[in-house]
Amino acid sequence: MSMGENPGTPQGARAGRRHADIAARVILGTFAVATLVGVVTLVILPAGRKGRLAHCMHNLHAIDRAHRMYVADQGAYVADVERWPGVLMPYFEASSPGLLVCFSDSRDTPHTWQGRPVSYTMNMAVAGANPEQISAPEALPLWFDGTTMAGGVDVVAFRHRGAAVCLFASGNARGVRPGDWRAESMTPDIQIE
Repeated sequence: MSMGENPGTPQGARAGRRHADIAARVILGTFAVATLVGVVTLVILPAGRKGRLAHCMHNLHAIDRAHRMYVADQGAYVADVERWPGVLMPYFEASSPGLLVCFSDSRDTPHTWQGRPVSYTMNMAVAGANPEQISAPEALPLWFDGTTMAGGVDVVAFRHRGAAVCLFASGNARGVRPGDWRAESMTPDIQIE
């Protein structure tokens, strides 16, 4: 309503309704934005965490595929576990530069291989082992979220809402919680024939 309009006139009434309409649209717009923020907070953010977990499992499966190709060529697991990224690099897909990094790895200084950050650890207890001689591959972790290039039970990193992604010698990957992470599962039960 302009200065010269009288609220009692038809022009003044229209101007008043116009201002009320604009105010209602502003309130509804604010409500819509607040609702969207709520949806993002309640739905999309947890989905993002699950997405990071799925991406981490994908990375470990890709590392395991490369390792299985290496085993097919060499007949044994990687022996030099401190250099496993270099040993497996020829088997990685060319389009996988971020394969060695977990999105949930928030360390300022992760361990690196040739300047590339590495978020995963190879179980050093399997170094040079023949996969045919492992009696319980479903219980033997090969790769997991870790803090060093190679190690054992003491270097696991529980990055995914209290769980570490672990890929077992059987090829299955899952999240493992601290209570399920035991030293005896790190040492392979190798049956020598």
